[in-house]
This record gives sequence, structure tokens and C-alpha cells, in this order.
Amino acid sequence: MNRILYLIIGLIGFGAIQAQDKQLTDMYQKQEFEKLLKKTETLITKDPSNLFAYYYKSLSLYEMALLPERYAQVSENPLEQYLQTLSKLRKNDEDGSFMNEHKDTIKMMRKYAEDIAKETVNTNKTKAIRLYRLIYKISTDEMNTLTTVEIYLKVGEINSAFFEIDNMYSYDKSNGADKALVEAPMFMMSHWMFKDLFIIA
Repeated sequence: MNRILYLIIGLIGFGAIQAQDKQLTDMYQKQEFEKLLKKTETLITKDPSNLFAYYYKSLSLYEMALLPERYAQVSENPLEQYLQTLSKLRKNDEDGSFMNEHKDTIKMMRKYAEDIAKETVNTNKTKAIRLYRLIYKISTDEMNTLTTVEIYLKVGEINSAFFEIDNMYSYDKSNGADKALVEAPMFMMSHWMFKDLFIIA
């Protein structure tokens, strides 16, 4: 009897999740982005592990980022917000299956952010660096030295990139704590930083 009861409760719960997903999908298809944003924020407050809520929140913010002037009163910076939301989605997606299932859409959102970051390099390098950091966090929290160096190279801060690597080599190398010490020479060669590589060598 108990097994049947658990099965019924499970089916009810599954049905509720499906209904919720359909509701969010309908809002998105009807382009009710403000309404969708509020709904997902409410759902996340109730359940901080709700993957569908994070996903549709990032989608609503992405759409707002495409037309920031129209949604200026809703969100001051929808681009950074949807990148942060995707990072939270990845952290809550323990086995990565949800991110993988929606990888094409997430790739599209990441590509748009990368394009904006490239444009921002010419006007505000500090903002571009911040955007690139948020873009990397969609995939990982491991922002090691080489990741920082790569970001500096993307924004044209060659000296900052070199100093990051130089500082890394000034640490005690006997403990082997930072595997980037080993990877750095190959990284520098692949980015044509031969002069800097010889200086460190």
C-alpha cells in the first residue's frame, strides 16, 4: 500500500514539474519577459535548486539584453545578470545533464556575450575583463592564473598577462601547488609570447 502511495505522490510531483515547465515555456513564447523574470525569481526563492527557473530566468534576461533600452527600468544590466544566472544554473546542475540538454541555447547566449565583450574592449577594458570572467564562470569556478592571463590577452593587456605569469613563477615552485607553472610555457608558445617565455626562462 505504501509503495502505491509513494508512486502516486511521485506522479503528482512529476506532473507539477511538467506543468510549471509548460507555464514558463508559454510565457517565453508569448514574449512576456518581465512576467517570466518575476515568476522565475519567485520560484528560485522557494527552491534555490530549481533548474528550470534558472534557465528561464537567464533566457528572459538574455532577451532583455538584446533590447536593453526597452527594459532599462526592469534591469540595469541584463547581460551580466544572465551570465551570473547561467553560472548558478551550472552550479546547481550536479551531473551537468541539464546544461548538456540545453547546450545549443546556452552556447548562443555565451556567443552573444562574447561578441559584446569584444566590442567593449575598445571602449572599456575593465568592463570587458569583468564580462569575460562571467563568461568563463558559465563553465567553471576554477579561475586559475592561466585563465586570467587568457582574459588579459583577449582585451589586449599584454603587459598584465606577462606580469601574471611572472608573478606565478616567483612563488616557491617546489610544492607544485599550481599546475599552471607546468602549463604556462606551452600556453605562452601557443599565444606567440616567445619573448616573454625567454625572459621567464
